Amino acid sequence: MWSFGATLSEDRIAFNGQVRSMTKSKFPEGGMVFDYYFSVASQQFEPWADKVTSFTADFSDLFQNLVVPTAETTRQHYLIDVHRSIDKAMLYIGTAGTGKTTVVKNYFTTLDAERCVAATMNFNSYTDSKALQTVL
Repeated sequence: MWSFGATLSEDRIAFNGQVRSMTKSKFPEGGMVFDYYFSVASQQFEPWADKVTSFTADFSDLFQNLVVPTAETTRQHYLIDVHRSIDKAMLYIGTAGTGKTTVVKNYFTTLDAERCVAATMNFNSYTDSKALQTVL
């Protein structure tokens, strides 16, 4: 579902109908197929919204680093974690302003700092290979 449907925008509705018609397991009514995950424990699709953790505001850091957990951020965190746990690369794409950087930065704050080191590099339309090599 995610391999083929994650990059869709206006075709998501058609893709949703196609996946629902092809699966043997029944998706719950309402929402899109992307709103659900398959629970091995219950052997059925359950809403991502059920996995969202409660929000506790911690303003000791910069306001821009504050991330409110939603079904979308929970889903993205899970997908990144699955790929990281099996050492598989992941191409994380989306249009400008969709929160890619925020989600990835937030994900790395949840990892053990003793075992994982993360660095941030800013890119823009003027970044070329020479500039990247200089930064590295």
